[in-house]
Amino acid sequence: MIRNFKELILKSAKQETEEERISVEVAYVPGEQERDAHGQWMSSQTVQAACEDFNNNLSNISPNLYHISNTNKFEILKSWINEIDMVSPTGQEVKEGTWLVKLRYSPELWEMKKAGKLQGVSIGCRGVVDQQTGEISQVSFSPD
Repeated sequence: MIRNFKELILKSAKQETEEERISVEVAYVPGEQERDAHGQWMSSQTVQAACEDFNNNLSNISPNLYHISNTNKFEILKSWINEIDMVSPTGQEVKEGTWLVKLRYSPELWEMKKAGKLQGVSIGCRGVVDQQTGEISQVSFSPD
């Protein structure tokens, strides 16, 4: 039984809080001026369709690290298209139409994420690339 306010504060301070280990990451920014690491890009319509196909095939998608090995050390909680221009709590500008994913990390990967050793995500899809323009179309996450 708590007898006074001071005891309540001390009990409250002793409760451990566990980090949620959740982050929201940019999966893809649409537009020719927003080329990815391979110099390629997707239109807003293609990004929207890719996000929808990703969500429809989420049960078939195995998270992996560095495109090397599948892992169960993080899970994809949600994927969506950002509906408005905004600034994240970290100060990152996020444009309308940007594809975002919400991830939950294992304690081990969360420490790596906080230390800056894990940065960003890659969608790892199949698609058609126009070799002259670099535009990606017909994106698919289907196992077929």
